[in-house]
Amino acid sequence: MRYFFIFMMILNFLSTPFIFGNESVPTGSLTGQLIDAETHAPLSGANVMIANTVFGAATDMDGHFVISNVPVGNYMVKFLYIGYKPLLKTDVIVKSGRTVQVYLLKKMDAVETEAVSVTAGFFEETESPSSVNFSYEEIRRAPGSAGDVSRILMSLPSVAKVNDQSNQLIVRGGNPMENAFFMDNIEVPNINHFPDQGTTSGPIGMVNVDFIDHVDFYTGGFSATYGDKLSGVMDLSLREGGRDFHSQFDFNMIGIGGVAEGSLGEKGSWLVSARRSYLDLVVDMFDVGTSVAPNYGDAQWKLTWNLNPAQKLMFLGLYGEDHNAPDREAGQENQMGHYGNQDVYQLTTGLNLRSLWGKRGYSNTSLSWTREKFNEDFYETNTGIHDLKNHADEQSFAFRNVNHMKLGKLNAIDFGMDGKMITAEYNNFYAQTTGVFGDTIPELAMTGDRNAGKGGFFTS
Repeated sequence: MRYFFIFMMILNFLSTPFIFGNESVPTGSLTGQLIDAETHAPLSGANVMIANTVFGAATDMDGHFVISNVPVGNYMVKFLYIGYKPLLKTDVIVKSGRTVQVYLLKKMDAVETEAVSVTAGFFEETESPSSVNFSYEEIRRAPGSAGDVSRILMSLPSVAKVNDQSNQLIVRGGNPMENAFFMDNIEVPNINHFPDQGTTSGPIGMVNVDFIDHVDFYTGGFSATYGDKLSGVMDLSLREGGRDFHSQFDFNMIGIGGVAEGSLGEKGSWLVSARRSYLDLVVDMFDVGTSVAPNYGDAQWKLTWNLNPAQKLMFLGLYGEDHNAPDREAGQENQMGHYGNQDVYQLTTGLNLRSLWGKRGYSNTSLSWTREKFNEDFYETNTGIHDLKNHADEQSFAFRNVNHMKLGKLNAIDFGMDGKMITAEYNNFYAQTTGVFGDTIPELAMTGDRNAGKGGFFTS
């Protein structure tokens, strides 16, 4: 343990920034785009001001703004545009030499000219009373969340957790498998490492918090556009990569890795990350007996390309792999009921095209591919009997189209369709066991493959 603490102190020393002499205060840049909340059309000529400072800017014809040479720190940004509600965005963190992106959705308001109205504009309004919104900074600094988006949701009203070792969310008493996850209009079956097959479980999240712009979580009353789930919906909006090259090294409770971003010429940007757990490396480095040290890793990416002012193409993906292989000796020493090996692979990747219809609305159309592969074999620790084998390979190809059209000042319509082709191959074995009432359950072996299709139309 002495060597481990020395290693941590050296790592902390190397990660501490230093300023020598009378160097100037480090600065960063603030950039973003203002768009209409309902039509996603850009808003030009809007005023963007950093509260309690002299820094500010106006948006160009495409709704973009840039505020340069801002001293590092935590700021509150104010957005003003005629005919729209003023909006304050808190916890905007400006880092040294980095560009921070702020994408805002502005809601239209009637203009009062003969009276003065005082309204609360600090908190963003939500369309559903059973929804909550979290920004990147709120997730990053939430106590006990360790940068895991699922952990911050466990303390919400109407949400319960299964236990401290699982990210499963019980929303209004529903089964955790009835929760849906979306990333930029692409459905992801699970966002956690070491999942139980067919559920949304797992002890550690795969989504890198540095990718998140904001998260909308619905515990009820969500739109029909989110498909056939019954309990809750988590809609993650990912940020775009910066137009200047930046990279960072991460060392935290989840793992060790890094994030990098940069431009793809004048029309695009890229953002990638990779992480790996380090507990097994620490166990190998020090003689700690037969401790069980699973290892896992993940990668995430998002590439954005502006086809024209009205169309944007996004290519994104989330990959994770998990490995755990305690032997019989480790199972006996740690009083484990079973030992064996577990290898799990998860991948979701796809394309999403966002198209603007002028000031009338917009659409999102996505094509995605998901694959989940399980290779699991477990043995009874006392007898060494092969108790369970689960070799499964599940794939799905999905199409999803969501359209939003404005029908006037007070009305709008959402409509679209989705479809999914599913294939599953499996080779499973369950040994003979005794039921809870003392009855004998015979062994069962299942092999084969299945194909299925799902489709739907929706409107609201």
